[in-house]
Amino acid sequence: MYTTGQVVYGVPLTAKVRRVIEEAGKEPEKDFGFTMLYSGVADEEPGYLGEELVEFDECESFPLSKLTVQPTAEQRAAVQAKIDKLPPEVKTVLKKIDLWVVWSTS
Repeated sequence: MYTTGQVVYGVPLTAKVRRVIEEAGKEPEKDFGFTMLYSGVADEEPGYLGEELVEFDECESFPLSKLTVQPTAEQRAAVQAKIDKLPPEVKTVLKKIDLWVVWSTS
């Protein structure tokens, strides 16, 4: 097993967001389009709503200066459209749309 980082433009699925979704009787992936990732060690399955830009794993060594990805205008628009479709109670607990590293395991 090894750790993988997905660099995404969008928002991570936080415990607070998950709780609001589950309290509404919904599921992040099925009902709201979150991408769910595998983790054999996390208490909760990691995920995000957005666009994956690049993925790396702990087996690679690279300088952070090489991590210069930015979303395209089309990706920004696609993410905003996904966020706009969310109900207000979910939107209010989201992190800011940004570049995030969302961690998972193999």
